[in-house]
Amino acid sequence: MLKQLSIRTVWFYYLTVVLTSGVVITPKIVIGQSSSDLKQLLRSVYCYCGCSRETIEVCVCGVAHDIKSEFKQLLSQGQTVEEIKAGYLAKYGTQFDAIMKAEGFNLVAYIAPFFFLLIFGSVAVLVIQRQKSEITAPPESGEKILDDNQLKKMEEQVEEYRQKR
Repeated sequence: MLKQLSIRTVWFYYLTVVLTSGVVITPKIVIGQSSSDLKQLLRSVYCYCGCSRETIEVCVCGVAHDIKSEFKQLLSQGQTVEEIKAGYLAKYGTQFDAIMKAEGFNLVAYIAPFFFLLIFGSVAVLVIQRQKSEITAPPESGEKILDDNQLKKMEEQVEEYRQKR
């Protein structure tokens, strides 16, 4: 039966499969984009419920569920993530913004860790260098660490210790 199929028929089936799979895949891409926009939105703002300071994605209260439904509806109406977030923050306040903007006093929170790391790292390097310079060099091969009397005394102590065992 395969030998009886013409090249035109094979191409027809091939194109049909390719075109219909494109029709099936396209809505999933749009739904996937909407889903990723929703996730981005839910991660970027805190819930105003008062339970604890959690993003809407993590919060399990009823308020968070209602906000999530509202965000889904607004996204389906064609609003962008930025528009929805701006409206939410305008309504409830900027204290519910989970992503801190690098402006004003918030800039200190971004710069301070690097500043302290630089300062404490420099102090650590200086302390280590100072300690290294204080360590005396080992004696040269010609110098004796112990004189003969000290060496004899130490050998006697070792012998006494061995005899006691």
